[in-house]
Amino acid sequence: MPTVDIWARLAKDLVTIEPYSGQNRYGEATYGSAVTYRAHCQGKIQRITGLDGQEHVSQVTSYLIGTVAVSTRDRITLPSRFSPTQPPILAVRQVSSERGWHHSVAMT
Repeated sequence: MPTVDIWARLAKDLVTIEPYSGQNRYGEATYGSAVTYRAHCQGKIQRITGLDGQEHVSQVTSYLIGTVAVSTRDRITLPSRFSPTQPPILAVRQVSSERGWHHSVAMT
């Protein structure tokens, strides 16, 4: 697998992640401070099975460079060329190589 430095050259997008922190007294999700990451966002329609066991259609796959911890409860903001810019995160995975954690993938 190519090194993170090589992948980083492909990461022309910026993605903002706000980590889920809990719920307010009205049951609405609350989030921590937003952090912006370099990423490669690709319009890619694919069927995936979510954590709820249901089949969903993902329209954008975001490849976040480096050790980015993302969960399906977090809030993501994609580049403005995508609509909606804050879709739900349907699935995530972390990719590692022989050198350790390489990148994270968020499917929205």
